[in-house]
Amino acid sequence: NINGYNINGYRWNTKAKKQLLILHGFESRAYKFEMYISPFLNKGWGITTMDAKAHGKSGGKQIILPDYVAMIETLERNFGKFNA
Repeated sequence: NINGYNINGYRWNTKAKKQLLILHGFESRAYKFEMYISPFLNKGWGITTMDAKAHGKSGGKQIILPDYVAMIETLERNFGKFNA
């Protein structure tokens, strides 16, 4: 939950030393980046990806840049800094 909206996300290999955050652009969603998941997992990376507010399976009707920034800040608070 970020600023009152449920945000849908996915995480793999959460104990890996290197952590990758995959972010999508506007009018997209996390699943469109599935082709990158296996190659990074095979190299030992941990991966986090989210559907931004008003995208994919996340709540909301619209998003503005401060919403996206809040999502990234919340992810880092909850999961630590990402390497890439």
